[in-house]
Amino acid sequence: MSNGGDWKSFWATIPGILKGLAALITAICGIWYVIPEPVINSFEAEPDNITIGDSARLMWSVSNARTISIVPGECPNYIDGNCYVSPIKTTNYTLKVKNWIKEKSKSVRIVVLPKPSEIIFKKPPNITDMRWDTELNVVEVLFDAFPAQWGDWTMYVDGDEWPMEGGEGNAIVRPNAPVINATGLFIGTAPWVASLTKVDFPCCGEIQFLIPSQGFTNKFQYNLIKIGCKTVSKKSCVEQHIEEFVTETPVDKATISNITDVRWDTELKVVEVLFDVFPAQWGDWTMYVDGDEWPMEGGEGNAIVRPNAPIINATGLFIGTAPWVTNLTRVDFPCCGEIQFLIPGQGFTNKFQYNLINQGCKTVSTEACGLASIDK
Repeated sequence: MSNGGDWKSFWATIPGILKGLAALITAICGIWYVIPEPVINSFEAEPDNITIGDSARLMWSVSNARTISIVPGECPNYIDGNCYVSPIKTTNYTLKVKNWIKEKSKSVRIVVLPKPSEIIFKKPPNITDMRWDTELNVVEVLFDAFPAQWGDWTMYVDGDEWPMEGGEGNAIVRPNAPVINATGLFIGTAPWVASLTKVDFPCCGEIQFLIPSQGFTNKFQYNLIKIGCKTVSKKSCVEQHIEEFVTETPVDKATISNITDVRWDTELKVVEVLFDVFPAQWGDWTMYVDGDEWPMEGGEGNAIVRPNAPIINATGLFIGTAPWVTNLTRVDFPCCGEIQFLIPGQGFTNKFQYNLINQGCKTVSTEACGLASIDK
């Protein structure tokens, strides 16, 4: 009996209490160790871009989770499941899973595009220039007409979506003045407006914006190295404007013409390309469609390109065929794509993306063109 009493009295001593606590902690840690972490096997949106009013399906599968949630909260909290969502603006959906030891999350983005009819009647602005502000050390993007409303824009650089709301090492994008007076955007960082010198934003590339209820702007190529741009981006930029190439005649950058619109003339059944300023001289232009040089002087199955009026009154070009001006319905010219011109003595125009299917364009081209915005 004394041995039993001694044993009981041992657990009442400090060594006994410590030994008991150690055993308890070991047991708890063992249980903790064998509980696996939660796993997100998959979380996807299909499709990941929709027209406003349409739906997309969120699909997910998780393992070892005690609870799950999807924010915004439109879906049931099933371990494996799917549900349909109809966001009215571009939205990030985040799946969060957790058990007793850990929490994990994954996000998907659904881009909401305006209806084609809205794109037609609410034409998006064009990017006309990009500058490096030498006082603020930020990038400035200028437009021909700045929208009356700001918010929920999406920025693409070299075809990839880029954050616009800051965060570690990321840029912040805001209008360069109160919206009523804004002419463009500043790309800087926090605290607003701080310089980009410690931000991973490239000093050269191709930029584009998706604007709610309007669609995509044009794609604009830029190189700001020669005007002092300096960031922590590792992208290599040659000290030459990205749209300048050696020509036989000097380039006057002040007079480079920009394409502002591409239309389908429903009466003539030809393509019309409009410019902000039409050159005073015509001849020896080169046309590029989707990056390839295209004939401009006709020939079997080919288009002819000429000013849409006498030079002194011209505002752009007609793309038709012979005898001038005959319609394009039997010509292999695409109703959608990206067009650009090389103008002697000026250089390259901007690259302009177009889609004329909604306007009735019909040629023998086999290029597949959807009914949505051309830059989609």
